[in-house]
Amino acid sequence: MEIEIKLAPALCRTWDAIQKNEEFFLSPSRTFEMAASYFDTPDRALKREGISLRLRKENGISVCCLKSRVSQNVRQEFEVQADTIESGIMELCAKAELPESTKTLLKTARLECLYSSRFTRVCRLISAGESTVEIAFDSGELCRGALRCAVSEIELELKKGSESDLEAVCAYLQARYSLPRSNSTKAGRASALQEETFEALEPMDASALTAEQTDALYTQGKLWKKQTGSIAEYRKSRGY
Repeated sequence: MEIEIKLAPALCRTWDAIQKNEEFFLSPSRTFEMAASYFDTPDRALKREGISLRLRKENGISVCCLKSRVSQNVRQEFEVQADTIESGIMELCAKAELPESTKTLLKTARLECLYSSRFTRVCRLISAGESTVEIAFDSGELCRGALRCAVSEIELELKKGSESDLEAVCAYLQARYSLPRSNSTKAGRASALQEETFEALEPMDASALTAEQTDALYTQGKLWKKQTGSIAEYRKSRGY
């Protein structure tokens, strides 16, 4: 089981401020370069079952991961090393703990890559009461063809101990750094890129917006590469 909480949006300057609180941490930071592809059927059969399936490279190591939500903070997670989605599904279906209904769906589904993500993850361990929590900052983008939206978020994952300690860390970060809590996953936001209608946004002139309006729209995924220039240039100009 994976027990985690997401705080988003979180800007780079907020993460920098958190990292200055050295007594907060048990470990030095570790950095991972992530590139993931998300898979589903054309009619979103996995999504309807509350399942997300991805193939992700983590510092060059390819991992296939399936997640299904149990409750607000809890998800089942099954992960295997695999170079392709086909070999990943074979390895996942060999796991005795994976539900038979999920195995049948994976074996019969006509899967296609719908969207992808590219981001940098910086993570550290936190001591929280009798528990250990991993805090990770993800910064990058979700992609669907020419469409892009920002990833700029903090994830808190319980590694050992009680969920109440995880909630206490979350409450502290929210109060001290004004971080909003989010129930939106990367797969969910990427799915919205696939399903939302963008025509009404196409004529938007980003140059006519204030910095505050632009930040708000960009964070919500409503300004795209064709309006704002490259993601890297925009993030740098806005301090992400």
